[in-house]
Amino acid sequence: MCPTPAPLPCGTFLAKWGEVGSAAGEFDYMYSVATSPSGPVYVVDRQNRRVQKFDSSGNYLSHWGTAGTEDGEFQLPTDAAVDGSGNVYVIDVATNRVQQFTANGAFVAKWGNLGSGPGEFESPYGIATSSAGNVYVADTLNHRIQKFDAGGGFLLEWGSYGSADGEFDYPYDVATDASGNVYVADYENYRVQKFDADGAFLTKWGSEGLWAGQFDSPSSIATDEVGDVYVVDLYADRVQKFTGTGTFLAVFGGTGSADGKLTLPLGIATAPGGRVYVADRGHERIQIFLCQ
Repeated sequence: MCPTPAPLPCGTFLAKWGEVGSAAGEFDYMYSVATSPSGPVYVVDRQNRRVQKFDSSGNYLSHWGTAGTEDGEFQLPTDAAVDGSGNVYVIDVATNRVQQFTANGAFVAKWGNLGSGPGEFESPYGIATSSAGNVYVADTLNHRIQKFDAGGGFLLEWGSYGSADGEFDYPYDVATDASGNVYVADYENYRVQKFDADGAFLTKWGSEGLWAGQFDSPSSIATDEVGDVYVVDLYADRVQKFTGTGTFLAVFGGTGSADGKLTLPLGIATAPGGRVYVADRGHERIQIFLCQ
């Protein structure tokens, strides 16, 4: 009997695509990447004021968006999330709103404006959807997380400025797992905080530093199909992997332009089979890694 092959190390490079520019498949200040249950990959191409859609291998499919403030237009889009039906939600830090699109980019709905009341935002950077069909927004300069239904109806909010449990200092991104738990990249507190679906604090991990389990600039967060958590450390040019309770598992990346190296990574998303997509902004490319 042949022995079972050993699994490849977490962070094994698989593929890449993209370069600087404005043509199809090119990027100008890519900000995040999102994956869909049906396979497509969406990249928020900030300075080109558009979202680009690719298949899971990076082949270009379509794009939508242009500069502006009308429906379907963008000023400074920073993050996207896809729900179980394939709808795409894009957040715009300049217009303080969320726009909802079909999988092919047809405008569906919008909500949000500048402010601090329910359903209002001040420089929101991150967005996530849940298996229950809800939408979570990292309302960054209001130092809170807001929860909405799929149509933008406000449900609840939690958080305020500070460093205690449940408080935030520049919450930059948000992610959910299959059980409905919510993870927040609490940027200036150099930590991840975990909550239940309604904002009750569960646990936290991280501190300032460059050792395993520490953070220099936690800017993006994602979970995989088994509940592990991936955190992009922007200025450390790396990705760290943890269990859902914060136990350190692995790290990959490192500064450079070679395959598997990163420079100013900003976004991350996962797909079944251990595939991890990283928006490597410094090189205007998406890299795919294997992390089983």
